Amino acid sequence: MFPTLIFVVAIVGAVIAIGALNFWLAKQRREALAAVAAGLGMTFAPKGEGALDDGLAALPVFQRGHGRKAVNALSGQIEDVQARILDYFYITFHGTGQMPHTQTITAFGLGNAPLPAFTLGPKGALHFLANLVSGRDIEFKAHAEFARHYCLRGPEEAAIRTLFDDKVLTFLDANPGWSVEAAGRWLVVYKPNRKVKPQEVAGFLEKVFEVFNKFGQA
Repeated sequence: MFPTLIFVVAIVGAVIAIGALNFWLAKQRREALAAVAAGLGMTFAPKGEGALDDGLAALPVFQRGHGRKAVNALSGQIEDVQARILDYFYITFHGTGQMPHTQTITAFGLGNAPLPAFTLGPKGALHFLANLVSGRDIEFKAHAEFARHYCLRGPEEAAIRTLFDDKVLTFLDANPGWSVEAAGRWLVVYKPNRKVKPQEVAGFLEKVFEVFNKFGQA
């Protein structure tokens, strides 16, 4: 009985220690991102207040899984474009287990120049989303690298093909791993399951804005 009690106490202690570490890491990240927001002239909502307002929550990425939560939201203007940057978490279930997903997502406002709705993601990442993303896979035979790395779906195939011109496809050929979604007033850019470190936010913003710019919005 005594060894069993020691084992139970050790397990409880380990759980408490892990919880305390996670709490400390979350606090450190929150404080660092608040400082980043101030440096960029953006507002900061640590609990994600309003982060998914104005129709942003309707995009497919924010409809996936369970336990959805947006936190550490930065909001403001980037080169005169409305932008939001946030940490987004959700859980998917696989067999008897579950898989957590956390990524830093950047959303850009499209203003009065909306794009056809589409969802672009790394190959293999979108097939389980068939019930969330309308249309069939759209392929471009002249761009083998794009076909190798990406899956593209959307309900308006002709408009999407016009949008994904040679400039866009060539860029994506050379830059695998991005997820991009457009619907209504928003376009979102992120890398699945990548949470950007606070000290990397400025560089990450340059990259996601480059992706945004390829779609002719900047």
